[in-house]
Amino acid sequence: MGFGWDGTSVAQGSCALGDEGDECRRETLLKSQKKGQANYADVSKIDRPLQNTVGIPVAQMDDAYSQETLKLAEVVDRYASMDVYDAERPKLVGELRKEAGQWVAKYARGGSARKLSARRFYIAVDALQGHLASNGQAPFPKAKIPVLRSNVAQARDLIAQGK
Repeated sequence: MGFGWDGTSVAQGSCALGDEGDECRRETLLKSQKKGQANYADVSKIDRPLQNTVGIPVAQMDDAYSQETLKLAEVVDRYASMDVYDAERPKLVGELRKEAGQWVAKYARGGSARKLSARRFYIAVDALQGHLASNGQAPFPKAKIPVLRSNVAQARDLIAQGK
């Protein structure tokens, strides 16, 4: 027998497939109802407000978002223009790691951002975080700096437009 499902077998302890398993499935549903477990049809009719499925509150994209994003954008710009041998570089890298992680956790959790500006800024922050995680204090590749700056500039423009 090869790997995968052959289309006829069932998991041990479960009901048979097809008509021969109907009675078994009915008994299983009756047992569930007797234990107080609701029927799916009843559960789906409950009138309740929709909520985030993972229980994580969504950040407000307001003035605080704009201020925090623009502040972090300044740090990203400083990093991109900083000399590799600057004595302040290790301190700035530490600041970037911390602040970028906090920004992502608040405004782009899981890479999902609600505003265009946040999406564009997330692209820059994600690239920077990935580089720092993999390469530590090594300089950001020169060929990628224009793209990084472009994404940050586009995010600034979108924030100015309220997007």
